[in-house]
Amino acid sequence: MAVPLLDSPTSAPPHQPRSRWTWVIIPALVVALAGGASLYWGPIGLGNGPLSVTFRGAEGTAVPSQAPVGTILHMSTAGPAPAVVDSIDVVGGTRYPAPRVLAAAMLTTSSACDVQLLPARRAAGGRSFSLTGCGSYREPLYGHALQAHGYQGPVAAAEFTAPARGTCWAITKVVVHYHVGGKHYSGTYPFHLAACLGLGNAGVLAAMRAADGNIP
Repeated sequence: MAVPLLDSPTSAPPHQPRSRWTWVIIPALVVALAGGASLYWGPIGLGNGPLSVTFRGAEGTAVPSQAPVGTILHMSTAGPAPAVVDSIDVVGGTRYPAPRVLAAAMLTTSSACDVQLLPARRAAGGRSFSLTGCGSYREPLYGHALQAHGYQGPVAAAEFTAPARGTCWAITKVVVHYHVGGKHYSGTYPFHLAACLGLGNAGVLAAMRAADGNIP
């Protein structure tokens, strides 16, 4: 059987070199987009920046009810300019869920409260919360300007949802979004905290070990 021959391929037009203007326009667009992002969000700082959150050891707590709980956030800044807190997030990263942040506030106490979960009570007028033994509500944390190290004043605190009955939650890190002047940072700091409701000591210990990174 005769096999028909394929038609000769149509000759393609010669390759057109890319215009030199293309190599000028594309980088210009990239620079313009980056500049626009900087104008919208502000310059982005590298790393954690001058603000720090200190936490010693790991804490596991059996909470008595599903009422909100809170803890102190020992924040300080090493820079000469104040660091203004914009928001905070918490990271779980274990088989336990992370709690939801309900509110963040500055409390009136100037003493260092123990880092532990405490009952959170609604402040007068329902504006925010206070913690038992750690002072009453003073002002929101968001928008507060933290002064340079050596400043003795109110302490920062966060309010969380309690775990559902028969379960635990765990926190491994806290993320603080803040700015110094026009430069914005997202600092991530170790923060090992766990809470359980309706479980025995073994359940609380397992959640605390997960928050501390000893088990997944």
